This record gives sequence, structure tokens and C-alpha cells, in this order.
Amino acid sequence: MAYLAGADVALSISMTAASTLLAPVATPSLLQLYAGAEVELLFADQALSIARIIVIPVLLGGLVRALLERSRRHQILGEALSILTSLSTLIIVLIVGCIVALNAERMTSYGVVLIAAVALLNA
Repeated sequence: MAYLAGADVALSISMTAASTLLAPVATPSLLQLYAGAEVELLFADQALSIARIIVIPVLLGGLVRALLERSRRHQILGEALSILTSLSTLIIVLIVGCIVALNAERMTSYGVVLIAAVALLNA
């Protein structure tokens, strides 16, 4: 989404990676601090999940891009970026559409509050 918005993608990936890597430590600590509750998270499961969802795709994407740039196939890279940008936009629209459709009844009960929150978030 950072790419689609024209934001600094490298910064976005770095911040996401940092917060994700801190999550196994920060989540139990913050729950203890704010709610007085203890939550036990299995660090190995968390690390595997983080690797599977974030680290491996980012590394593979960087590797593919570097290989295409080295092989001087910039045309393929440009076409791939164009197709993937359109595909990612479509997927984001589908995800948001599904969430809205599944929660339509709840969303209508919030009415003005929901509209105000969206307006303030996008201001």
C-alpha cells in the first residue's frame, strides 16, 4: 500500500519489520502494563510465522529485482511492476470489500461515528 500511495517503500518495510520483530516481546509486556494480564507466547512459533509472512517474501522480492536489474532486463521489470501494482490494488479492494460486506449490519448501527472516524483518519 505504501508503493501505491507513493510513499517511501523502504522506510515502510523497515518500520513494519521492526514492529513485527518487537511484537513477541512488546505484546506480553504491554498487556501486563495496561491490562495486568499475563500472556504466554511461544517465541519459536512467532519467529517462524514472522519469517514466513515477512522476511522470506521481502528477501525473495529483493533477490528477483536484483537479478532482473543485473541481467539488464529492465523491460520485464517494468512490465512486472505494472502488472503487480494492478493486481495488488485489486486484492486490496477485494479484502476491504469482504470486510465491509461481512460487517455491513454492524457498520450501519455506528452511522455518524463511523463516518466521522473515517473522515478524521483521512484528513
